[in-house]
Amino acid sequence: MRRRWGRLLALLIAIIFTCSACNGGEESAQEDEAAAPDLAYEIISNDQAPQKLSEKIQQERGEKFGFSYRNGEDLYIAFGFGEKPTGGYSIQITAAKNMGNKILIEACLVAPQAGEVVSQNVSYPYLILLAQDTGAEIQFRLKDAG
Repeated sequence: MRRRWGRLLALLIAIIFTCSACNGGEESAQEDEAAAPDLAYEIISNDQAPQKLSEKIQQERGEKFGFSYRNGEDLYIAFGFGEKPTGGYSIQITAAKNMGNKILIEACLVAPQAGEVVSQNVSYPYLILLAQDTGAEIQFRLKDAG
């Protein structure tokens, strides 16, 4: 009987230790992101992008998207928020971090202010960033307005 309780107690301690290690990993990842250097990039227009990238954006722009396009030493990072009922939307980049093997792009869509004069045409807010290609994978965190 004592052996059973001992095993149960050991199992319970192992579960608690594993759960606390998982939570510590999340905090550690957030600290790593905060300490990572900013990504050096420039925002470019669709006219400055390679034709293949522009074509892919045209195909994807109706839905939220995020992808990269590599061309020699250049890394193009494109992301957008899908179709919106009017103009006046903008995109705020809240983080662009170079974490070595990963690049983190965090952005949010900003809706037009109440009473702001905007185009009544459908719009497709997106951005294209140009950076140096390091071979890192891209991770997107895109938050809609609201």
